[in-house]
Amino acid sequence: MPTVKSFNDVDKIVTNLIEVKKRDFMLGLWNELVDRTPVKSGKARASWKISVGFAATKELPVGTYGRPKTPDLTRYKRNYQNWYLTNSAPYISRLNTGYSKQAPAGFINSIIQKHVAKANA
Repeated sequence: MPTVKSFNDVDKIVTNLIEVKKRDFMLGLWNELVDRTPVKSGKARASWKISVGFAATKELPVGTYGRPKTPDLTRYKRNYQNWYLTNSAPYISRLNTGYSKQAPAGFINSIIQKHVAKANA
């Protein structure tokens, strides 16, 4: 348990707790989206990216894709206001409409709602 000697200590402790919660939320959401994204070539699954400060929008090149490596969010400095979770596959919206039999329509929305509800519990 951190020692609180001043109001500055409280601010640092609270800021750190918020950053840990953000990272945990984003990683949990990212993992479930990756796991539940339909796979044919693997591009849509591999296209989930977490970034801070700006949205990662660069599309992956043509290729063979495995499960993406879990991002290391501890490398980001504190106090980033904007965290982004994006998917640059040009057909991710179509997959979310139920185009693939591997995932129901609205699978992305339902995963996000689940994680937001869990964070607010």
